[in-house]
Amino acid sequence: MLEMMFLLLPVAASYGWYMGQKNALQKQNYPTKKINGYFSSLNYLLSHQQEHIEQALDTLNIKEDTLDIHFALGDLFRDRGELNKAIRIHQNITSLAHTHTIQHHKAMMALAKDYIASGFYDRSESLLLELIELADKTDEDREELNPEYHLLRCYQTTQEWDKGIKSFYDFSSPLQKKYNHIIAHFYCEKYLLEDEIHSKKRYLNLSIKHDKSCIRAWCYYVDVYIEEQNYIKLRQATYSILRQNPAFFVEVLPQIKTYYHTSNKLSEYEALLVRATKSGTGNTIYCELAEHWFNHQKVQQANHLIMEQLKSSPSLKAFTQLITHHVHTAEQSNAKESLIILRHIVHSYLEKQSLYQCATCDFQTSRFYWLCPSCHEWTSIQRSSGLIGE
Repeated sequence: MLEMMFLLLPVAASYGWYMGQKNALQKQNYPTKKINGYFSSLNYLLSHQQEHIEQALDTLNIKEDTLDIHFALGDLFRDRGELNKAIRIHQNITSLAHTHTIQHHKAMMALAKDYIASGFYDRSESLLLELIELADKTDEDREELNPEYHLLRCYQTTQEWDKGIKSFYDFSSPLQKKYNHIIAHFYCEKYLLEDEIHSKKRYLNLSIKHDKSCIRAWCYYVDVYIEEQNYIKLRQATYSILRQNPAFFVEVLPQIKTYYHTSNKLSEYEALLVRATKSGTGNTIYCELAEHWFNHQKVQQANHLIMEQLKSSPSLKAFTQLITHHVHTAEQSNAKESLIILRHIVHSYLEKQSLYQCATCDFQTSRFYWLCPSCHEWTSIQRSSGLIGE
């Protein structure tokens, strides 16, 4: 019996060693399996395997060391238009009781952006107002999150101009100074909603009060003073546009031209165009001045102006104007017919081009907007430059 026990002792030791090694191997593999499961869940979320999404969202346990990944995922889904996923992720972060204050506020801001993108503007407004109140108490993450700016953007999207203006006056003085240019546009929007001339002028005055360089308000002043037949004030508003941002002068040129011609102020109109060309306006103003001279028997002067402009800033617009001059002065012949066809081809080509471009996001459009439809920035849409532009 004793001999049997000595024979079994090596077997028991070997078995114990085997089980110990197996247990150690399982412990080593456990984190790997956990990590593999985590990344499998990420794969389900990033793919379009809808049947696994709920399981994946439950599997993705949010912890302090994975917060940056989840923020990045939420922003990615918002950019891709998968707003339900973005909302779910950011809601999960905000529900964590142990999340640091800054991270919690960051999640609230991300969720507010999700709601704006989804069209849930009332939810976004509530979150942003709460966040502004919380930021007033901590103030450590205000600069990073910028909740006031996004609240104004929310009201801008819903066109609730009165709400935006009221909220603006609750901001601190530094923030009001920072967002004066936005609120100036809100008052311009109020101007468009008014019919009574005195109310319209009051909103424009408030717009200029908040932003003296609000080029939009000065452009609207042009319309107001034309309606009032106030030539002195009209000239002052026009000079303000040329002084502050001459690129926008072309946007008010049609109504200015009509006023000067109907008022028989042709010499004053010519002087204004000459001044505009010296202020750095584009090809449109040069072409307008050349056409004005051409129509008033200053053919050589008009052709010289266009030729010099083509040399310094080549454009199809100025080229078309030069062709027009030659068409009017050429005798009836095959050459004149060729010029007419060439002008038609160039004109047809220009009509199909995007005349405007956003300086912020490069959005292109054939018409003018004060607010970019793409990036939603004010006064960022301007006429394109180069061969087909200004």
